[in-house]
Amino acid sequence: MTIPRVDTQIHASRYRTDGPKMDATVAASIDACVAQGITHAGILEHLGNWRHPVECLHDMMTEFRTLDPPIAVAMGMEVNTRDTDGTMDGTKEDRERVGLDFVLAESSSTPGEITSVEDFIEYDHRCRMAATAHDWIDVIVHPYTTQEKRLKRAGWEGDWSFDLIPEAFLDEWADALATHGTACEINTKNIAFFEEPKYLWFMKQLIERRVQIAIGSDAHHPDSIGTAEPIYSFCEQLGVPPDLIWWPLTS
Repeated sequence: MTIPRVDTQIHASRYRTDGPKMDATVAASIDACVAQGITHAGILEHLGNWRHPVECLHDMMTEFRTLDPPIAVAMGMEVNTRDTDGTMDGTKEDRERVGLDFVLAESSSTPGEITSVEDFIEYDHRCRMAATAHDWIDVIVHPYTTQEKRLKRAGWEGDWSFDLIPEAFLDEWADALATHGTACEINTKNIAFFEEPKYLWFMKQLIERRVQIAIGSDAHHPDSIGTAEPIYSFCEQLGVPPDLIWWPLTS
């Protein structure tokens, strides 16, 4: 089975107030997608804090509306979790006001009271579960890939492995993704897990439940577009049905 060349995490990082990459425009991103054989591009930027105000998303959309892309393009935003209650850096109203096609969510908060890897994993799981339940969030992105950095900020020392996640948490989350119709992303940051048995088991749980799989390069510059190629090969080897590959304008 051939996996369609879809990439739904391409950042137009021209649109941020701090350190914008001036040549990382929507137009340049589309051109790079065409050159790399990507047929469906999801272009977006972050929302949250002073670096990524909602005005930047409006500016991104202003550029997009002047274009006539030769490939399918959807426009979105990426938001972060703030707590286990489902508070996010953005809102459904932000999505609607800007006129976006999709929203990605990352579990990213780390409270100061976390004192062990077990407590952190449970907290992170509950954040992810709460984000999954939002009807305005389409995809949970690069799951379990930023833990080591966040754990070190909390004082933990060790090597992160997907095997540290309890199977019960993965099973519960797979059920939640299926129940809410939320997609799970395979990101270039997830490539490090591709040979871990528990990650392969988790992916098979998603396939069995017919959970949609989003593919994201997480490119923050046009030069990085195309780096998701190992993900397509991984999905083909795993037997992911092509119709499970998520695309926002048909889901």
